[in-house]
Amino acid sequence: METGSDEQLEAAARSLLSRGVEAVLVKLGASGSMMLRPAGLPPVYQSAVPVQTVVDTTGAGDCYTAAWAVASLANRSSDESMRFASAAAAICVQRAGAMTSLPRLEEVEYLLKRE
Repeated sequence: METGSDEQLEAAARSLLSRGVEAVLVKLGASGSMMLRPAGLPPVYQSAVPVQTVVDTTGAGDCYTAAWAVASLANRSSDESMRFASAAAAICVQRAGAMTSLPRLEEVEYLLKRE
C-alpha cells in the first residue's frame, strides 16, 4: 500500500489491524512515531526528542525499534516505550555510524530524566 501521506499511512496500518494485528507502530523519522490500535482506541503519538545536531541517521530506525522492544519487555506502557525509543533514537542520530551510535541503557535513562 502507498504510504506517502498521513492518510495513506494510517490506511495501511488500519489494514494490518483488520487482519488481526494487535497494534501497529509507525516510525515517522524526525516527526516522531505513532501507534495505531484496534477500533475504539485512539492512536498514540510520540514526538521526536529534539537534538541540536544530527550527525548520521544510519541505524536510527533500527535503534528506535530495538529500544521500543527493550522498554516493552520491561513492562513499560506503550507511551513510555515510545518515549524511551524516541530518546534512544535521539542519541543515535547525534553519532556517526550504525552500531557505534547505539546508546547504552544508562544514556537513555539519563536523557529521559533531563526531559
